[in-house]
Amino acid sequence: MGSFKLLYKSFYDASLFSEFVMKGKKLGIAPLALVSFISTALITLLLYILVSSFSFNALRPLFTGLPELTVTDGEVRGDVIVTKDVMGKSKDFFFVVNTSSETADFSGLPDTGIFVAKKDVFFKGGKRIHSLAFKEFLPSGTTVLNESFFENGFNTVKGAVLKVFLPIFCLAFFVFSFWGLMNALLFFVFISYAFSAVMKKSPTLEQRTRIAALSLLPSAVLSIITGVFGVTFSYAIYFIISLVYMFTYFKRMENRPAVGDSI
Repeated sequence: MGSFKLLYKSFYDASLFSEFVMKGKKLGIAPLALVSFISTALITLLLYILVSSFSFNALRPLFTGLPELTVTDGEVRGDVIVTKDVMGKSKDFFFVVNTSSETADFSGLPDTGIFVAKKDVFFKGGKRIHSLAFKEFLPSGTTVLNESFFENGFNTVKGAVLKVFLPIFCLAFFVFSFWGLMNALLFFVFISYAFSAVMKKSPTLEQRTRIAALSLLPSAVLSIITGVFGVTFSYAIYFIISLVYMFTYFKRMENRPAVGDSI
């Protein structure tokens, strides 16, 4: 039986017990891998749409009116002194350009802001101050810092995220998702022994694995569906639904002869 069929049949089809659990030859790992693939594809698509929707236009007001700075070999040429209220709240955030000085003077300034000096950019947040030298992020030679420079930088970072980070994230998410499902499968195989003790039935290890896989599928699919709509599918609900499905499979086994475990 195909993996796609098992995904939706696992919700309602009682014939899966005889067709898949009792007579099946596969363990049900492929449908779980398919669940990981689908969830990975969906979250990657959502992230792609989200990142693609980002535009420099949202940041443009922050850079409009800023002075044009010419940086040569890590040092600003000329003395430029400008104070700009970037955030629209003059008492909350400061943006000061003073390239006549090599150090930042925070006297009389709010607790949060940016100070551009001759060779460094200083970031202040409360009592913490960090500095970044121009030569650390600009190439040697002459670079003109203006609105076009920051827009090009934004587009470069955006392109790198879409072309490099997103594929890496996609692969990593699939691996961790599938690994998580395999751990859940192993956990429910152990849980099946509790059902055996209570219901006095001993399916083979292969049958236990198939029962555990089928019991996990409805919860796994529901978690994907709810995730698309931004609803958190709690582990408690996931666990309870899987237990209910496992109980139904063991219930159907009550009228069949017990079989010793095959290890």
